[in-house]
Amino acid sequence: MKYSTKPSACKWLLSVSLLFVFIACKKSIEPVTNFPEDESVSEIDSNEFVGNNVGASQGMEIQSANGATGSIIRANLKGNYVHGNKLGFRFFNTATTSASITIKSTADRFEDNGMECSFNAGASTGATAIANGNVIKFDAYGDSFRNDHGPSPDGTPVASIYAGGGLSTTAANSTSNNRLEINLWGSFFLNNAGSDITAFGAYSYTPSLAGTNNNAGNVASAYVTITKERTYVYELATVQTRYNLTGIKDELEEESLKEILAGVLKLKEGKIGEIINKFLSNTLHWTWMIREGSLPENVNGRTQFTSEGVVTILDFDKLQNATNLSIGRTMIHEMIHAYLTLYFRYDSGKANKDYPAIPVAWMASEDPDLNKIQHDEIERSFINDIASALNEYAKTVGLNDIDEYVYTDLAWGGLDFQSSTQLTADIKKRIQNRLKAEQLNKQVDTEKPVVAFKLVKQIF
Repeated sequence: MKYSTKPSACKWLLSVSLLFVFIACKKSIEPVTNFPEDESVSEIDSNEFVGNNVGASQGMEIQSANGATGSIIRANLKGNYVHGNKLGFRFFNTATTSASITIKSTADRFEDNGMECSFNAGASTGATAIANGNVIKFDAYGDSFRNDHGPSPDGTPVASIYAGGGLSTTAANSTSNNRLEINLWGSFFLNNAGSDITAFGAYSYTPSLAGTNNNAGNVASAYVTITKERTYVYELATVQTRYNLTGIKDELEEESLKEILAGVLKLKEGKIGEIINKFLSNTLHWTWMIREGSLPENVNGRTQFTSEGVVTILDFDKLQNATNLSIGRTMIHEMIHAYLTLYFRYDSGKANKDYPAIPVAWMASEDPDLNKIQHDEIERSFINDIASALNEYAKTVGLNDIDEYVYTDLAWGGLDFQSSTQLTADIKKRIQNRLKAEQLNKQVDTEKPVVAFKLVKQIF
């Protein structure tokens, strides 16, 4: 059995936004994230869950309930937008024993809900209900959890993510030996009313203990494990005060670099013009900062996501002899890195559709290299755009009648063109020589630098 919602085909409104997924099969209760092909998996892809503020009031709920002993639920969530609910998603095992729920969440957005996500590995919600030995495992890749505003619809502490190993609403000693594991990779938290994450080994609505040995630090019974790798937690007030969270911030020191950047940012045509316009359109969180710094050998520029926004570092020591065309190419290349990073972070649903190979490559690797994944996408989607942008830039400084191949060859800068199957050996050699000629401002083999461009060091 495989459950699937159609991508971008449905919007779940008001009380209809409550979606229950029940899947049971008697196999191992150990959660996994690499699902075998013969296992039942729920696929929930590119949907919007919005505006449920009635009753239980969650945008979506996944649970094993009421005696579903040994049941297994496995679900893949991808590119969903969950917002405007009292509670975004709820995951729990209630009144059951040895049940397992395993969730893989990729580029999902939990935003502007009262609370974003609530987890209870084992919940006892009645006088005779018992919830023992249950498991929930939640792995998130590039998810966003932001702008929750409370209150908690369950009476638990307000948090963007509430994580409970056990929960008892009525009976004492009714939930034990449950396990919750949450792993977050490349996800981020922003502007939340309560804690970003609140975790309890077990939580009780009454003065009585929920169960035995329920302690977040005691892994012998109900417990919670949370890891955050490459996950970013923002301090919104600091960021807003300094950067206003929008625009392109020129923090370069060398006047020559500032002049070239100003010229690049005047480009209007094609995809690169669209990207520049996006950065300059005062779109919230679309912040790109360009600074100088030292980088490893053979690296002219590097772009990374930080708590301030996306930051590009340019190494002037490596660029001081380069032509303006070479430096402009480096800036455009790093701008695309910044664009892809912010697009997937703040508009992941559209980004997944425009560049589907990026999430596929990310999920296919146990240790994904985002820089390489983005380089592969630049090779697939942006070579001609970079070449066109360089041609436009050249004309703004009076350089005309240059062979088109010069711009195309430069567009391969920073990419693994030597491994490309599209290029012949002769073209690869020509590209290498062109890149060196512009970087060093001297002839390399038959390739001469575009001399109409001033040297950076001559602009001082």
